[in-house]
Amino acid sequence: MSFAEAVTYRDAQPVTLVWIDAREAVIVTWADDEAHVQRVAGALPPHERSIGHIRIDPAVRHGGGLRQDKLDHRRAHREHQYLEAVAGHIPAEGPVEVIGSGELRLHLARLLREGRPNRAGPVTTEAARPLTEAQLIARVRELAGHPAPRQVPQL
Repeated sequence: MSFAEAVTYRDAQPVTLVWIDAREAVIVTWADDEAHVQRVAGALPPHERSIGHIRIDPAVRHGGGLRQDKLDHRRAHREHQYLEAVAGHIPAEGPVEVIGSGELRLHLARLLREGRPNRAGPVTTEAARPLTEAQLIARVRELAGHPAPRQVPQL
C-alpha cells in the first residue's frame, strides 16, 4: 500500500514524516495546517569491523579481544534506545512515513508497526537521500494534501 492510498482521513488526524539516520532523526508532523518539527540526536557508534587475526609473535596462540557479536550487541542496545526515543515523539494516531538512507528506517517502521499496539494509522517506508528541513516540510505538506501555494512572479 502506498502512502497516498493510506492517507484517506488526512484532515482529521496528523500526518507525520520521519527522516532518520544514525546521527539524527527529524520528525515533521503536519497538524492544524502547520508543520511541527522535532529533532532527536542519535549518536550511535559506527559499525565495528572485524579485522581478523593479527599475528605478532608466532609463539603466541591466537585469540583475544572482544567477540564480534559483543561489539554489535552494544550498538544494537544503543540503536534500540535511539529508536524508542524517536518513536516517543511520533503521534499515536495518523499515518507515518519513515524515510532515510539506511536500515534504521526499516527498524523504526517495524517498531512502530509491531512494538506499538496502541498505534492507529498506517506506517510506510521509503529510501531517500538526506533532505533539508524545508524539503521535509514541503514533502509532509504534499502527503497531507496541502501543497504549498505557488507564487506567480509579478510583471
